[in-house]
Amino acid sequence: MFGHQLEIDVPSLKGHIEALEFNVSVEKHTSPIDVKSIMLKYKSLIELQKEVELQRIEIKSAHFTIPSSHPHSLPQSISQEKVRQVKRKKVITDPDEFFPWEVTIDNVQTDRSNFRSHAKMSAMSTLPKVEAEDTPLPPLSPAKRTKILKELKEACTVMKDAFTLQRFDRMTKKQLQLIVRIGEKRGQQQCYYVRNIYQMWANASKEDKRFVDPLTRNSLSPSEKDDIMRKIRYLNPKAGDPRNVRVQKDPKLLLTVRQEGDFYHIHIARKVGSYTVILYDLGYVPATIESNDVNGDANGTSAAIISMIQELFDKGRLLRTNFIPYTCCKVHLGRDIKYWTAPSSGDEFVRGINLKKFRNMATELYQYL
Repeated sequence: MFGHQLEIDVPSLKGHIEALEFNVSVEKHTSPIDVKSIMLKYKSLIELQKEVELQRIEIKSAHFTIPSSHPHSLPQSISQEKVRQVKRKKVITDPDEFFPWEVTIDNVQTDRSNFRSHAKMSAMSTLPKVEAEDTPLPPLSPAKRTKILKELKEACTVMKDAFTLQRFDRMTKKQLQLIVRIGEKRGQQQCYYVRNIYQMWANASKEDKRFVDPLTRNSLSPSEKDDIMRKIRYLNPKAGDPRNVRVQKDPKLLLTVRQEGDFYHIHIARKVGSYTVILYDLGYVPATIESNDVNGDANGTSAAIISMIQELFDKGRLLRTNFIPYTCCKVHLGRDIKYWTAPSSGDEFVRGINLKKFRNMATELYQYL
């Protein structure tokens, strides 16, 4: 089933359960059939059917429903619908001893002079005051501006933002201090205004896509992502880190990792009532590779690979679809033991494990984090 869409059809499963129980009773010569076991499985399947229906409603609501806006009336003190008592002009037919007041809509004055100002209304508000939280950037002198432009010219492939095509020397002082440089080689770095590259990163995380440099298609390093977050928070101190975005997934999905000798065996399962059903066998991962075997690379060890698989699963980024019908998987898993130990000329082996294949898996997993 690895790599294929997995649908759970409750009515057909009920038929399979009945047939299975019958076959078991015939094989073991037990009579009558275990009705209690069948009823328990029926109950679990009914619960599963309800969960599937509810999840589909929630997914549809989350992805396609736009919250409707509700009209908010003006405060009574500034509402134009408030009727004022207006004293009408006296006419000859009115008695001298009595001059009534009337309530009339026609004579209500709604000119600006009769309203309370926004400042007065704010002062009267019982809500807590919200102060501006923008973190001020350090002052930028003409000499420092010239220095920044010189550094950008030496580092960047072009002297403009790739999204808006705005030239750096035409940017404001604040924008100029918030340019992000991506890439290792000086003179070949891609340079972007932080707001634009952050927005692209945020959109990629929301759509569960891999975030890469839009020009080179290379993944960004952790330090480059840290630089984006540090600079975007000058514009919005509460800006969320896209690395923490979690994709919705079935809460009853489980990732199980069991060590079998020199390998980890990985499965994805789901709780169905009182049962745990294995959905996908994700194959084996070597359990004996340590940092000394990969020149001290902390992300290239067996423990690191299992940790990355667990993190991708927790964030909903391991499976292609995280609700029934499930589809596995975004990364290349499902490797058997023979894949890791098969002889290959020219490849380096450590304790019988092909290091080239192991590093390729580590690199692929890291790119999806």
